Amino acid sequence: DAGSPGPASAASARTEQVEVRSGDTLWGIAGRELHNLTRWPAIWQANKDRVEADGRRFEDPHWIYPHWQLDVPGAVAEPPSAAIPPVTTPTPPPATSPSPVTPTPTPASSTPAIAPSPASTAPAALGGPRPNASPTGQPGGGGSATASAGWTVTLARDGLISGGLAAGLATLLLAAQRYERWRRRPSDQRRSRVALMARRPNMLRIRGALAAAAERAHADTDDDTGSAPSAGDLQAALASVQMVPGRILVGQHGVGGDEVIVDIDELNAVVLGGAGADSVARALLLSFLVHHPWEMAHAVIGGNAASVLMAGAAAAPGLQLHPEIDAFLTQLEGEVGYQRRILDRDQLDDWRQLAHGGDPLPALMAVVGADDLNPAHLERLRAVISHARGCAIAVIVLGSAGQLVGGHPLVVDGDGTVEPTSAGVVNGASLLYHVAAAEAEELLAVVAAGRGPDIVPEVSADEEEAVTVIDEPGELRQPFRAASVSVAMAALEMRAVDVRIFGRVRVRVNDNEVEKGLPASGRQVLALLVVRGELTEAQGVDAFSASNPSSYYANQWAAGTRKTRAALRELLGDRGVDCLPCVGGRFRLNEEIISSDYGRLVAGRAAARQTADPEARRAILAGATQDVRGEPFANAAYNWVIEDETAVRSMGMAALEELATLHATAGDLDAAVEALDQALSLDQDPVEAIFQKMLVLQHRLGHGEAVRDLYRRLQHQLALRCDRDPSVETDSLMESLRSTPRLVAG
Repeated sequence: DAGSPGPASAASARTEQVEVRSGDTLWGIAGRELHNLTRWPAIWQANKDRVEADGRRFEDPHWIYPHWQLDVPGAVAEPPSAAIPPVTTPTPPPATSPSPVTPTPTPASSTPAIAPSPASTAPAALGGPRPNASPTGQPGGGGSATASAGWTVTLARDGLISGGLAAGLATLLLAAQRYERWRRRPSDQRRSRVALMARRPNMLRIRGALAAAAERAHADTDDDTGSAPSAGDLQAALASVQMVPGRILVGQHGVGGDEVIVDIDELNAVVLGGAGADSVARALLLSFLVHHPWEMAHAVIGGNAASVLMAGAAAAPGLQLHPEIDAFLTQLEGEVGYQRRILDRDQLDDWRQLAHGGDPLPALMAVVGADDLNPAHLERLRAVISHARGCAIAVIVLGSAGQLVGGHPLVVDGDGTVEPTSAGVVNGASLLYHVAAAEAEELLAVVAAGRGPDIVPEVSADEEEAVTVIDEPGELRQPFRAASVSVAMAALEMRAVDVRIFGRVRVRVNDNEVEKGLPASGRQVLALLVVRGELTEAQGVDAFSASNPSSYYANQWAAGTRKTRAALRELLGDRGVDCLPCVGGRFRLNEEIISSDYGRLVAGRAAARQTADPEARRAILAGATQDVRGEPFANAAYNWVIEDETAVRSMGMAALEELATLHATAGDLDAAVEALDQALSLDQDPVEAIFQKMLVLQHRLGHGEAVRDLYRRLQHQLALRCDRDPSVETDSLMESLRSTPRLVAG
């Protein structure tokens, strides 16, 4: 079970008064005292409008201050034996049934803020007590929090990451897909790099775990044992990390226990040793880079540690490598000096006091191997660590405690188990997340592609050859392979049942849209078979579940096929038809009864390629693309869409571009503009290459105002959707159009 355990049965509920510590949030207090982060509103309701001892009135849940006394209703009284025992041989929980995931963070306006640090404290010496760390090694250190939504994903080489990190990586994969669409020309028929990345072993496991999370979200269970965290728990936990630059998910209080979150400065001067040091450092870096935008989370690796920790890391935004230790230390000294000047300017003592202002300090995580440091380097590093107290900076050293006198040793076994004497360094966590080198390389590629619009995901030739991804679906699915134009043209005819995948997935029977009577799983079965042609039950379940073995998705596939078959018989009024025949163990659509907008597109392109007459080709493509309008699978949360969407969109755009060219060649420039505008509807983001063609066509028509309006439309959409300006190529085109006499078609 990957969920967190509930309170002990002997626990009793009561109202307890707790003192706010530096770095606390209402969430953190709710997690610590109530074992449920989402119950922070109860604390707010119990204390709002109270005047505290410092004279401040508690009138905003976003602001709490150190030393305030807050009533916590329903606090759990734990018996003395409730201390968390050290875990010696943890077995990571399976990733087949995690809790629901909501990657989108809660808006800042609805979340309580962290408590500012207490006023004026002298910087601690390097070997002094750990700031904000609990001396007993139990949860509740000052800037840390525990999240009762801990579930994990076991990676292909036994690495272990949090569900929150999995959700963040999935979000970055979707961002990478958007960036890939911006780079691809509509006529580009190469395999989608992002679709290939989605099929890599670790991303398959992550997608499968998230599919299992969705399964639990849909499951109708009455489990009130507290063993499975709720969607609200996870959303609150993720938001509590993302709302403060530098917060990091580090591990758990025991296998399947509460998740441990630390602030960046709590890792300063940590000396990470043991067999698991490298793998834990990778997990820390990944969590840091994934949960915060690159402009607010910088990671620097010095010396030989870069090649050990993050192979191929040079292309990742926010991650910098310094093979030369002097350059590494110089950058650290500059970063510490910058943050100290900001804090001194504003007369502040701690970075947390800026965390919720308009200009928080960016967090910095620096990692270096002790073996790369000579005595002079060690002296400089000790000075950096000491001066970084109060800054949003962590310097982590890989090695043994003796190599950095005064550091805070954190000894970790190969499976992520923390030596009991080190647990206080990471807020009492007994199991830390850990990632193998090969796993980190794969996941870092997702981070790089999702953070950097200009980074093209790299895939090997062997990988591209081995992984089957539908990029030219019509050639793979084969239902419309035509021996002649007449055979292909027959597929353009609409049947009694017509499935539409462009725009919202919908089904029409006898030219009327079916609003009720078809299960949601049935629409998904139809959409999947439209694109992939025919599938075995195992292949269908695999697509539904993103390769996550689960009875839930097997039941969804069974219901989708059987109920849809029965529903279509009823809607057609013919009990003798079989719309979804299963022949030789393979399900397919009955092409005599079911057609689709995508099928007409594939058949039309096949027929057009076999037609020499331009006018006939134009008529064929016009008919084939008549219903190709809107983003493919719009708003459909299907697990397999990321593998097919780019290819389906590219095929539609390529056909409409070809149709526009035929219209323009025939002198029908207005029809050409309409075809290109229809192509733009296939992507929620602007496709600049198509805008460029439309600008030229409008200029040829003599529509000067339309040219300017179109350019302004492109500017607005690029700024709104992509946070960028038109390319130099587009601006040069506009300059040439302004200086070129218009040529009105006639």
